Amino acid sequence: MEAALRELIEISNRSGADPRLVQGGGGNTSVKSADGKHMFIKASGTALKDMGPSRGWRRMRLEQLRGMLDDRELLELEPAARDRIIVSRLLAACQDDMPAASRPSVEAHLHALLDRVVIHLHPSVVNGFVNSRLGRAEIEKLFADDPPLWVPYVDPGLLLARKMARLVEAHRRRWGKPPSAAFLEKHGLFVSAPDARTAMGLVARTVGRLEKHPAARTGGRKRKTAGFDPVEARRTASAIRAALFRVDGRYRLVRGGTSRLVEDFMAMPGAARLSAAGPMSPDELVYCGGAPLWLENAGAESLARRLEARKKAGLKLPAAFLAPGRGLIIAGDERTLGTLREVAESSLYARACASRLGGFRPLSRREAAFIGAWESESYRMQMAGQRFGGDLPDRIAVVSGAGSGLGRAIAVGLARAGAAVALADIDLEAAAESANLILSELP
Repeated sequence: MEAALRELIEISNRSGADPRLVQGGGGNTSVKSADGKHMFIKASGTALKDMGPSRGWRRMRLEQLRGMLDDRELLELEPAARDRIIVSRLLAACQDDMPAASRPSVEAHLHALLDRVVIHLHPSVVNGFVNSRLGRAEIEKLFADDPPLWVPYVDPGLLLARKMARLVEAHRRRWGKPPSAAFLEKHGLFVSAPDARTAMGLVARTVGRLEKHPAARTGGRKRKTAGFDPVEARRTASAIRAALFRVDGRYRLVRGGTSRLVEDFMAMPGAARLSAAGPMSPDELVYCGGAPLWLENAGAESLARRLEARKKAGLKLPAAFLAPGRGLIIAGDERTLGTLREVAESSLYARACASRLGGFRPLSRREAAFIGAWESESYRMQMAGQRFGGDLPDRIAVVSGAGSGLGRAIAVGLARAGAAVALADIDLEAAAESANLILSELP
């Protein structure tokens, strides 16, 4: 294995294992080869923590990537046509034995213009600062000893890479060196360095300083909150599942729960208004359909009417719901529920942080519409949500006598067909064996 690939796997796995830094499958990493001719980069749709020697990365020719930044003909195309050509050219720049269907990160040309090791993450605390009115000013104060680059919002993809190229060069002329960190408005954090150890140190230093800021601290003075009621939480989850099915005919797993972070957010003055302020980031929009939907009345019929109105307005249906006394409720499938909860809780933390930094600034309608229609984000969500194939996706099956014989065979068959299966048997050890058999077949 090439040294650059070993470094890439190391920084990816370490970053991806920290929920403060990464929610779900977000983030990108890259490492350039010693000869400066190639770059190893994370593949789109792969979680950083899941990258390994034989999966989750592509090896690309740097010369071809940098050439894309200077191709003015691409700028004259409509966004959809430009995206199709860029995806094709990114795949053509790959030089490895990885599956052809595995796409390199759509931000590969941006990584190509930075230092040897690049780490792009969406830490919760960074999201709070880059989505706030006073975030830039506070960041410039906190990092006055090593001025970072601030990148005003621009649609992701080629336009962002070209803008960053201009800003990086201007920073170099002003300070005599390239920026070690770049904060992208409404987008996240980039760090770049000559080696992996320095890059990881920059991530820790940057996130650590932000987390010590008063606006970033959770908890604080005690607020009166409505007690969590697990019975009402289950009733609300059932109503959400029924309402979603009425609107789009899809079966979903719906699970609720609470945490200190969730309770702190719901106890904030204006929490309902803050939750409804619009999508915060591409991750929140793509994975969760926007911010968690605040519920006062959790009846299935009234919720279905709200969801119908949302659908008619061209908005995605939400995957996360906030209900006072009933916690944070997530609707998805067995492969995505964990990711959805991570993204939703990170959103709540970032919104609370931003509200203490002069106010929260969501994506505008135009910005959100671009992300919603962006082919690269649709592909990323498709990859992140892959699961068993078959005829029963998003269905729930309860199998009695599932610990052995015919019951076990039926349970395994239903799981292979894409259903989420609940196993029932008086022999708990046998049922656990069946569950482990099914889990062993999960991709």
